[in-house]
Amino acid sequence: MNFPIEKSLIIVGSISTRYGIKSAFENHLPIDLLEYRLDSILLELSLKEAIAELRGALCCRSLPALLTIRSKKEGGLIELSDSERSDLFERFYPFVDSVDLEWQQLSKIFKVYSLYKKGGKKIILSIHTLDRFLDLDGFVSSLPQIQQLEPDFVKLAVKIENLSQLKALTNLFFSFPDIPWALMGIGDYSTLSRVVLSALGSRLVYGYVDKPAALGQPSVLDLKESFQRLGIIKK
Repeated sequence: MNFPIEKSLIIVGSISTRYGIKSAFENHLPIDLLEYRLDSILLELSLKEAIAELRGALCCRSLPALLTIRSKKEGGLIELSDSERSDLFERFYPFVDSVDLEWQQLSKIFKVYSLYKKGGKKIILSIHTLDRFLDLDGFVSSLPQIQQLEPDFVKLAVKIENLSQLKALTNLFFSFPDIPWALMGIGDYSTLSRVVLSALGSRLVYGYVDKPAALGQPSVLDLKESFQRLGIIKK
């Protein structure tokens, strides 16, 4: 299934529960891409059950799919070894259109990056700081290495506690305009950051289908209402 890469703003609906797997069949959802948070889904289902239900859903879906298996360090909800995560990414390779891989953990699962890259799947390289604002100087110093890998999106999800931090994040658009950014805040500024950053050019915006996948994450329906009201997307 074609990834909506041509869209200037891609709305991602995050699925974290067994209920979400079933509800995603409803075509009225205002989203362009389904994200399956397997590390969260495995809290409810055994590995065998999760593989069976997810494969069934992915084979019948009407939207492109993104697979995310977050490590504990970056907000994952279940403890998985690097080899276990790699195995899961490889198992689902035939069924998904894109993958979210953590930049700080990439050396441990680099074969997954190679598999998806060679297969023409879209790749998001992400960094999450759930309890603090990002060390932007440190991040910028790593940008040349990230760019060498030619990700389709560079995603930052960071805790924002004040407007100064939000402004600092927006400066990335002006300092590095050629990078396909996906920027968002976590916490009290979650919704505001999504509105501001999407208006400035953040390519991916995340909302939940079933339950928040991060602190303060709005629902996809709330995102749609806010974006239409502000003219970011058409009614």
